[in-house]
Amino acid sequence: MAKLPRVAVMFKMAGADFRTRGFLSGIHGWAEEHPGRWELVHDAHAHKHLGDYQGLLGRGSRIILAEARRLGVKYVAVGCSGHSFDIPRVREGAHVAGLLAAGHLLERDYANFGFLRLLGGYASVLIEGGFRSALRKRARGASYLYVPSHSRETARRWAKRVKVLREWLAELPKPVGIVATNDVLARHLAELCVELGLRMPDDVGLVGVGNDPAICLAPPVALTSLDMAVEMVGYRAAALLDRLLQGQARPTGNLLVRPTLVPRVSTGRSGLVADTKVADALAFIEDHSHEALLVSHVAEAVGLMQRQLLRRFRAVRNRSVVQELTRTRLRNAQDILQATTLPVGEVARAVGFRRAGHLNALFRKHHGMTATAWRRGRPAPPPFDPQDIEFAKWLLQATDLSLEMVARTSRFASADALGAAFRQRVGKWPGQWRRENRLPSREIPARVEVEFVGGPAEFPPQEPPVGMPRRGRRPQVGS
Repeated sequence: MAKLPRVAVMFKMAGADFRTRGFLSGIHGWAEEHPGRWELVHDAHAHKHLGDYQGLLGRGSRIILAEARRLGVKYVAVGCSGHSFDIPRVREGAHVAGLLAAGHLLERDYANFGFLRLLGGYASVLIEGGFRSALRKRARGASYLYVPSHSRETARRWAKRVKVLREWLAELPKPVGIVATNDVLARHLAELCVELGLRMPDDVGLVGVGNDPAICLAPPVALTSLDMAVEMVGYRAAALLDRLLQGQARPTGNLLVRPTLVPRVSTGRSGLVADTKVADALAFIEDHSHEALLVSHVAEAVGLMQRQLLRRFRAVRNRSVVQELTRTRLRNAQDILQATTLPVGEVARAVGFRRAGHLNALFRKHHGMTATAWRRGRPAPPPFDPQDIEFAKWLLQATDLSLEMVARTSRFASADALGAAFRQRVGKWPGQWRRENRLPSREIPARVEVEFVGGPAEFPPQEPPVGMPRRGRRPQVGS
């Protein structure tokens, strides 16, 4: 029997951060799906004895690359470190992440912008580059703050950092949309907002990077965050190394995995809307998107002629009512996919599509992958059974779904049935319980001064996603 090639994974498992654990999880996932291809060894010091291995997975290193080439060892770098080395690499689409973050805040009509990052780290530099590029297209500026990164945090350094963040946050003109290049920085800003009496998302909208549920879903407000798909990065890197071990040619350039943005309360669902009729239309779409909704239904609900609604909606949102409905269904589907283990077909029906194919076509268009592939790598939901009140509680805390959507997803007959169950077992209505436990009031200000710059905000990705199909049938509204 032929001896299996030995592959070293050069990530330290002890004390690994969320990003590294994602890489490891993706590598392990590929190995589990393809048994008998390698002998996988976790060896953070493999560079000391490269001759023992036929393949390497780890961060980029010029010294290790030279030695690996000399010994004929196949080497694939994982993640953004060591970007300038001539080495096969799979990494996050960090530039696209910056474009997505800026587009998200522009879409929510923030008039001012801020960007916060730690000094160092190539991924954060790329995120900033995408952010700047997107704002330049709309002739917008931003305030940029860089704070030092310390390998050893002391009380003195911590107090100094908090002071700098507090002063910067207080001086920013409001309302302001801020991107922080990791979830920890975004969480610190959220806590400072509470200390300074700033409302989220009305005064400050926050976007983090990483989508770590332990940080993003913590009180006082759930954070919008960029999911960098780190597990998919590890998975694709393992697949690339396997191809190299089989003698296939290495690809030219980096292979990039496209990130996704997960909207939560810190930036709101619909943004700051000065036109009250459009705000009412957005609220109606949010509450009824799971139904076979037509533009005429929305116009009738807000008391406008259909043509008037379309004109005002386009002026405020830079998109049509149909496009808004599709985006709302996509957001709801993402929430349900991440927070539950329901089959894709059931998720599709819950958000308003007749078939899973319609939902998959929408995911291919917006994310370059199917709904199942998008779900892979997201944190597993708690082991609650459907129609359990605890499952509904989790949905209320972890998502911004409407009560009707929570009821349908947790398989209650209706929002009224969910409310009755809450009254009986919790002693409160679901909306009241949600407000007290995490979500603030979703009231829209009576008047917000917003500057609208003409033309839709389109931010096409500058980096192609890895192995992801771009084409798919466009889902029909009301299907």
